[in-house]
Amino acid sequence: MSAVKLTGAHLKQIEKAAPWLSKTCEGLLREPPNALDAYLTRVCSGTSVDGTHASAHCHIVALDGNGRPRVNALAKLLATSIVQYCIPRSEIERAKQSLVATNNPREMVALEFKAKDLFTHLTTSGEGGELLLYMLIETVLRLPQVLCKMPLKTSGHMHYHGVDGIHGAVDEKTGMLALYWGESKLQADVNNAIRTCFESIAPYLLESGSSSAAHERDLHLLRDNLDLNNPALEIAFQNYLDPDNSTYKQLQFRAACLIGFDSEAYPALPNLKLEEAVHAEIEAGLHGLWQRVQNNVLKQKLESFRLEVFCLPFPDVDAFRKAFQKELKID
Repeated sequence: MSAVKLTGAHLKQIEKAAPWLSKTCEGLLREPPNALDAYLTRVCSGTSVDGTHASAHCHIVALDGNGRPRVNALAKLLATSIVQYCIPRSEIERAKQSLVATNNPREMVALEFKAKDLFTHLTTSGEGGELLLYMLIETVLRLPQVLCKMPLKTSGHMHYHGVDGIHGAVDEKTGMLALYWGESKLQADVNNAIRTCFESIAPYLLESGSSSAAHERDLHLLRDNLDLNNPALEIAFQNYLDPDNSTYKQLQFRAACLIGFDSEAYPALPNLKLEEAVHAEIEAGLHGLWQRVQNNVLKQKLESFRLEVFCLPFPDVDAFRKAFQKELKID
């Protein structure tokens, strides 16, 4: 498929390009599908939430051979994933080329330092959850990240305002580009985590058209900072993102959410409980959990939107947050 065809504004051209676009989007994925398998155990995946277009997923933190939740190990894994999460594809590609040309990993190491410096020093930071959501979207949904907020920050002592990240892919059959606004909330209380998550994401889905719409700034950032390391694919994406282009009609907003909360299902001490018991206890409470999700989706009037909702009970969300910051050596 040539870049010339991808510059066309007509729907027929987009439909013809759809299989190529879909396949090329798959090539943007940075994480293998099994990257989290040793750290998280799936309880359910793709469960329909009644009365909505939401799909629900639930995982638990895996237990090791001594019955200890692998929270610290999960934090360590996430810390080793910061380069692919934070750094634009073209920069990584240049560093790879430098390594091949010089046999010197200096530029690759420099990217790790750069990525680390982008994380906030705030003790209440939710960036560990944001990185975990990125991993879940890539590994479970197989949707690549098309915009990370991290390189746009001007200080490691601040948060970036807006969604936690944007993932997207083109549907092979319809040619539609689905953009998933990411939102992560890790809070001790499950009800607060669910409520604030959907309150936060609702404006990005519901507001449309005006210059003051919540998603407008993030769309501007996506258009201005699009880095797919593929010129032809970038041209196609820019057409979707251009409100003056008829292809914009093929752009659909969706959401992917991570809701993390404290759970007493985990053992308080080693060697007291098997992972199967934790799994069974969490599974037994899923009906009530999905009822809470349903209530909040309906309350925010999001029932007609495609939502991917990841629920992850932790032994202690604050302990996970601290473990992640420790791995990055953030005091």
